[in-house]
Amino acid sequence: MKTVYIQPNARRCAVGIKIVRGGLLTTVQDTGRTGRMKYGFSQCGAMDADAMKTANILLSNEENAAVLEMTLSGIAAVFTQDCAICISGARMEAALNKIPIRTNKVYAVSAGDVLICGKTTSGARSYLAVSGGIDVPEYLGSRSTDLKAKAGGFEGRRLKTGDDIKILPHKKPNHIEKRETAEFKYNMGIVLRAVPGPQDSMFTEEDLKTFFSCEYKVSAEADRMGVRLNGTPLQGRGTMNIISDGIAPGSVQVPESGLPIILAADRQTTGGYAKIATVISADMPLLAQVLPGHYVRFREVSVKEAENAAKARKEKFDKLKEYINNI
Repeated sequence: MKTVYIQPNARRCAVGIKIVRGGLLTTVQDTGRTGRMKYGFSQCGAMDADAMKTANILLSNEENAAVLEMTLSGIAAVFTQDCAICISGARMEAALNKIPIRTNKVYAVSAGDVLICGKTTSGARSYLAVSGGIDVPEYLGSRSTDLKAKAGGFEGRRLKTGDDIKILPHKKPNHIEKRETAEFKYNMGIVLRAVPGPQDSMFTEEDLKTFFSCEYKVSAEADRMGVRLNGTPLQGRGTMNIISDGIAPGSVQVPESGLPIILAADRQTTGGYAKIATVISADMPLLAQVLPGHYVRFREVSVKEAENAAKARKEKFDKLKEYINNI
């Protein structure tokens, strides 16, 4: 981990978090803005909603409290007020006052404390939550950053050296030493459950068999908008073009190249390519943690199975909240 030099006057700022190094791509995110795509605004929000919610629950925050999403490498910062923090998602080299800390565990922080987050060691995105939540103005009902529109979050952009991040009013969580859960584990190969459609009829039976059986490799074109895959091209029954329609999170578009693209948080609101399937919401957090060179397979499921997976996911968070509420 590289040495980061802290300016002496950084400790005297009464804001909340003083950014000393912004990391590769660090943005403010929450669960995103809903009901706005019809006006042309992307949903945005945390790519890995499970990690974001886990960190917030461990801190007794609202589940959708704004956090810092750190991609591949993290921030270096000085805290200018007392609070508690939790990092979740991808494991990373992180230290609080030079003492290593782990993910999915709450730590007490005092004014003047220094947090240094290095590279991720497993996964792509880590989330830093603070007690109370990150305080930035809401834009269209969300604090999430829309990088394309240069709106929301902190001035509509990624964080950089010198930024002062405010923290919402909060109470110090009790029993901090008990506020932890198992770390997430990520593999180089993942299986994403997907419901066929809505334009699966534009593909041959052989295409569908290929899609749900072969292994795809994550290309270098993988970001918050979507993940382009390399593998056996799908042929289709003709053109892949359709009259543009709305795009749900997890939609798997197939352009003329025949290579699937899984659309993610910052996806465009409409698209003109056929969508062979839609990744279920419960598995989208797995997509958030893939890196170029990782492998993806798809498993066909029904709408009912997708609903059951969503219920199981909610029950998992309900159990964590129950544990935290009872400590």
